[in-house]
Amino acid sequence: MEEPARAVSGAGTRAPETDAARPATPGTARSWSRTRLLIGSAVLFVTGVLVAGLALLVWQRTHPPHPVDDLAVTAPLRIDPPQPRAGQPVTATFRVGRQRTGPEAVVLVAAGGREDPSNTACQLPDRTISWTRGGFANFPVVRAEQLAAGERPTYRMSHTFEKPGWYFAEPVKQTRDGHWGGISNANRVCFLVQGP
Repeated sequence: MEEPARAVSGAGTRAPETDAARPATPGTARSWSRTRLLIGSAVLFVTGVLVAGLALLVWQRTHPPHPVDDLAVTAPLRIDPPQPRAGQPVTATFRVGRQRTGPEAVVLVAAGGREDPSNTACQLPDRTISWTRGGFANFPVVRAEQLAAGERPTYRMSHTFEKPGWYFAEPVKQTRDGHWGGISNANRVCFLVQGP
C-alpha cells in the first residue's frame, strides 16, 4: 500500500545544491574580479599603443618634415685668377655642407657678383648696401637639392667679365620659397678686372 504524501515544511522552496549556489570561500570572488580587471586593462593598454602607433605613422606620412636651411660654407670662396683681364674666364670656387638630416630648404647656390664702382664692397660695415649699387655680375647657378648630411659638394663655375673695373662676389643661395640670401660662413671677395 502506498504511503500518503506528507507535507514537509519549506518543500519546493529550496534550490538544489550546486557549485554556483554554494557560498564562495572568502577572497575567491574578489580574486576573480581582480584578474578580469587586470586582463581588461592590459588589453586596453595594448590596443591604445597600437592605435597611437598607427596614428603616428599616418601623421608622419601626411606631414613630411619641413625643409631645413642648414647650409654653410665649409671652404671659402676663391676667385681665379685674382686679377683677371676683361674677356678672360674667371673661376669661382667654394664648398658647402649641411649640419643636420632631413629635407634641405636650399635649392640653388651660386657665387653672386656685382660691379663695385666705388671699390668699397669689402670695407662697408653693412654689406647689404653693396648689393644694390652696381650691375649684376653673377656666376652660373647650380642645383643644391637633396644634399645629404655630411656631404661637402664643391661649387666651381666660370664667368667672363667684359667690362674692366672693380667687382665683388660672395656665396649665395635660393631657398624653396624663392628668396635669395647669403650662406652661413660665407666670405666676400673683391677683385679688379683689368683692361685687355
